Amino acid sequence: MTYWHGGPRIAGDWVLPPYLTGKCRSGDSDFDHVVFVTTVRSLALNYAISCGGWLYEVNPTLPVVPDPGTTLLPGAAFMCESAFILRRFRPSRKDVAERLPLLTALGAR
Repeated sequence: MTYWHGGPRIAGDWVLPPYLTGKCRSGDSDFDHVVFVTTVRSLALNYAISCGGWLYEVNPTLPVVPDPGTTLLPGAAFMCESAFILRRFRPSRKDVAERLPLLTALGAR
């Protein structure tokens, strides 16, 4: 199974939780000890574009548990303690141009 993470540009090899990085868009302290990953590439890409970040193919650390807050795509989003970055992708200009207006309209940026 392939896992994806979308978020701010990361210089290192690991996606780490907000309590270690100080970066959290939601401001929800209930989730500051987890990293969110998904099996849906476009979902992670949307998140990356909404924050001006990058898309990462990752290998999450175990355990990987379902995200209880995902209602639109049940079984597509998960939480883990951290994730090793396998590959990095900068969203293309085309992807940004196609998705950003809708994401902005939805309040994602």
